[in-house]
Amino acid sequence: MLCTECGAGLRCSTGACVFGSAGGGASGTGGGFVAAGGNASGGVARLDQDLVSGSRLRAINFVGGDGSRAPAVFWDNQLNTVCAASAASGPTPRCFPGLLMTPLFPNYGDSACTQQIFGNLLTTPPGEPYVAAGLPSPQIYGVSSTTVDGGVVTAFHTLIPATARYVQSGTNCTAGSLSTNMYVSSGVVPVTTFLAMPMVRE
Repeated sequence: MLCTECGAGLRCSTGACVFGSAGGGASGTGGGFVAAGGNASGGVARLDQDLVSGSRLRAINFVGGDGSRAPAVFWDNQLNTVCAASAASGPTPRCFPGLLMTPLFPNYGDSACTQQIFGNLLTTPPGEPYVAAGLPSPQIYGVSSTTVDGGVVTAFHTLIPATARYVQSGTNCTAGSLSTNMYVSSGVVPVTTFLAMPMVRE
């Protein structure tokens, strides 16, 4: 089988258009193989690849010094973040953000204790492994859940660093010390922001 004309950044290998070098890499610029067809219905993927790069999602793999290789996550080059396929937030599986911050109750970013702080208590920035692999600092999202009519509704938030921290205790809202990895929501993004990845029976 011969490759059709490969686009920029691709080369022909064993009948498929390939991202990066044959060995791939953890940087997101290698690792994924896309067949000449370029889609699930008409493409042919290498059997030794569990993650296949597309035009928007690029495969990121763990690569051992002994030549071992394991799939990790995708890099979403439209949203500039890492993501993983999941059906956890609705009937349509999507590539949801792989770096999520959860609400840190009862911490808030304003003196009225109305602006919820998202974050974690780790001192290492959550995107450090991806930056070390040569990727940009990934966009981090917040995730919150609300119970509506007995069901749970999940919302995704874009985040910006918190500039203050207040702690709520009963009706009191008192100033606290601000730690690293604390953020506040800058807006809610619809689930459809993330690329749909419906399951396909091969």
